[in-house]
Amino acid sequence: MSSWRAATASLAIIPLALGQFISPPTDLTSTEGFYNQTVRYKEVPEGICELTPGVKSYSGYVDISPEQSVFWWFFEARNGEPEDAPLTVWINGGPGSTSLIGLFEEIGPCWINEEGELQYQEYAWK
Repeated sequence: MSSWRAATASLAIIPLALGQFISPPTDLTSTEGFYNQTVRYKEVPEGICELTPGVKSYSGYVDISPEQSVFWWFFEARNGEPEDAPLTVWINGGPGSTSLIGLFEEIGPCWINEEGELQYQEYAWK
């Protein structure tokens, strides 16, 4: 590969890398969680990932320091009453990876197919 092509390919990656450094939304509800951690969240509009009518999801951040936050996404249970369902926490990913891979490609309530379209995941956590 020529040095020109390598430089062009490197420049093409920059927007993808910078995509993880977006500003968080400012229209979140804020509350105090365990250990006095600030939790900021909002209800996700229906039809984004969870495709079961009437099943809600929420996403937001737990502020672990003034400069650091952890993103989370909560989905209500599909079966029965959400307030009676057990809570499952799914964490994967790691340095250089994201738990959203588990959400969108493994056990979350939706799949992203090869055409980039959302699909219902029948065997998701319920």
